[in-house]
Amino acid sequence: YRRRYCIGCSVYGGWTYRTLSSGEGPVWVLPRVGLREKEACMNLDTLTPSQRLSVMRISGPLLVSAGAGSGKTFSLTKRIAHALLNASTSGVQDIDQICAITFTEKAAGEIKARVKSTLRKEGMVEQALRVDGAWISTIHGMCSRILRSHALEIGIDPGFGVIDDSQTADLLAESIDEVL
Repeated sequence: YRRRYCIGCSVYGGWTYRTLSSGEGPVWVLPRVGLREKEACMNLDTLTPSQRLSVMRISGPLLVSAGAGSGKTFSLTKRIAHALLNASTSGVQDIDQICAITFTEKAAGEIKARVKSTLRKEGMVEQALRVDGAWISTIHGMCSRILRSHALEIGIDPGFGVIDDSQTADLLAESIDEVL
């Protein structure tokens, strides 16, 4: 990781166009709120226009739907980091305020790993340490977490398990045999 420093900027619709002291640039970046001019910036020049829109939209829910390899995980990672880095404008003060739902455990794990790495690089070590407990999961994982936290109140065993596809098929076959 090479730290970059902002040395010149122009603002266009919330985006900042900067020239970097490393000789790179100019690039589109989101400055970290509250930092002096020569401190580090989150570089977003590798984002496509669509990705940029999803990263910049920090108020309210957002659905990101695209094909494999299109950069969904990359965009969500940048969006989460952007919201946390710009807490005064986003209203997101803590990683616990983020809810990111994806289809697979693999994707959820990848998002967590990337968010953790990005937050460390941006100097948000405290938030990075808390990513594993964040609400970044599959819909099944989120629902299981909610049910476990209220299990006794609703009368279920907090140690319940969610069955997988093969267990579902076995139970279905068993039920059909039992009925017939």
